[in-house]
Amino acid sequence: MRIVTISMLLLALGTVAFAAEEKYERVDTEHLVQPIAASYVGSAGTEWLTGGGFQPDGSLVLVGVTLGPTFDPGGVTVKVLGPDQPAPEAQGWPMMFDARGKPRLNKEGEQRRDKFKHSNPAATAFVVRLTPDFKSIVSASRFPWTTGTVTGAVVDAEGGIYLVGYGKRELLQTLCDDVREIDAPKVDYGKQPPSERTNYLARLSSDGTKVQWLRHITAPQDFPRVELLRSGNVLFKGLAFDTFDRSGNRIARLTCDKGFNARHYDVNEQTGEFVYGHEHHWPTGREPWRCPELKIYHPDGSVKYHLYNWPGPVVGSDSARLVSDSAIRNIQYMPDGQILFSAWSDGGNSVMYGQPFNFHRKAWNGRTEGLRLSAAGAGAMSFAYVIKIDPDTCKVNHGTLWVSQYKGVESARIEAMTSTADGSVAIAGSVFGDLYTTPNHFNEGAERQSGNNLTILNPHLDGLRFSSIMPGCGEIDLGNDARFRWFRGVVNGREMLVAVTGATDEERTPCVNPTQPRFAGGQLDGHFTVFDMTGAPIRQ
Repeated sequence: MRIVTISMLLLALGTVAFAAEEKYERVDTEHLVQPIAASYVGSAGTEWLTGGGFQPDGSLVLVGVTLGPTFDPGGVTVKVLGPDQPAPEAQGWPMMFDARGKPRLNKEGEQRRDKFKHSNPAATAFVVRLTPDFKSIVSASRFPWTTGTVTGAVVDAEGGIYLVGYGKRELLQTLCDDVREIDAPKVDYGKQPPSERTNYLARLSSDGTKVQWLRHITAPQDFPRVELLRSGNVLFKGLAFDTFDRSGNRIARLTCDKGFNARHYDVNEQTGEFVYGHEHHWPTGREPWRCPELKIYHPDGSVKYHLYNWPGPVVGSDSARLVSDSAIRNIQYMPDGQILFSAWSDGGNSVMYGQPFNFHRKAWNGRTEGLRLSAAGAGAMSFAYVIKIDPDTCKVNHGTLWVSQYKGVESARIEAMTSTADGSVAIAGSVFGDLYTTPNHFNEGAERQSGNNLTILNPHLDGLRFSSIMPGCGEIDLGNDARFRWFRGVVNGREMLVAVTGATDEERTPCVNPTQPRFAGGQLDGHFTVFDMTGAPIRQ
């Protein structure tokens, strides 16, 4: 009888413990952020968005790519920024092929559809400007047909618009009179250098109707990015990090032997230090093959700290058994100087739970900190992490696992990320399973919350301020397999956060206070979502 009583007591205690775990609220209900706008932007052609910014009067600048054969969003007259070229033919969906050139088929025997990419030969950069209330398009302009793509943009304090991308050298040189070629960085490309192409940085007038100057570099290149510095200068992020003033003069260059990659490197403009996050590989076996590493460099290029740099056999030993492949992605400095990055692993037993300098020391307690998600019982699949590190002590300030809800299989990818002035972290990617959503999500009535998503976490990474599947959105490769891009801006003292992508004709695609409430045509329209991040104070 006594044994039964004890068993019943243990069962009751177990039930209480389980209920307490389930009761944990992952939604930060006090600090939810509501999208103030979400809309298509497109025409009868195929388009997608890649970046943008806000002008001093609150006008929203959006940049993207059109594949033609027409481009006339909002019915406005489109300014062509140079001698025009013949329009390309209408584009169908690209299809997938294997390494031997044979069609890749799905389970039904049909050829699988690929995503549109910047490398499409019809790619043509465009710029649209929206009124501060997002209700209408003020102006629209584009490069001559097939000149090249745009991979990012920023807007300066004067309203000047900077574009980066790559394209055809001979056509880029026709966009204005002030064109200069910049010397290529000296880089050790190794045995397999990336394809050579011409990357450019261009400044447009505030109304988007004139290219004022253009600088270009022809070399093996990664997807270029651009960043506006506090000084008002512009950082052109390619294989080298080149700083230009508003007149187009290069005033500084930061290089490294193997070249930069904007997804894996970032510069702290306050200190001049820069950070690298990636992975190294070890022979397969019991130990992990992919092992993360993070380097913090002094401004002169010498190594300050080398973190997470453990040999595979060490972390895969019997004392650790941290055998999951792991890697660092999307590394960047936050406005307050913290180092923010996402990480990936193919299983739950990963070194990413440990401190960067000692994997035996927990960086955070997954049961009581972060979003309190668990990888227990899951097999090999894609897990994600969001981690903040103090650049001086190298300790993890906050971290969390990021996966979908466990139903036998869970998986999550983080493909794009940024942070805001209050320390919140915005991520974009995809989940296989069921996304943890907030009450204001966009996928009401769907059987599963699975697919491409936008999520905003609070500064402590222990609560969701917004999280939603984005139906119809993200059907595009914006570089390094990213389906979305984020950018920030300040309008009348209020911080705005914008996600851009490409979207299909989908009934449930988000439209809030829309510029264009319905799909306009082609295979894709551009799509943007705006969040006003200035709301209730966030605890620090």
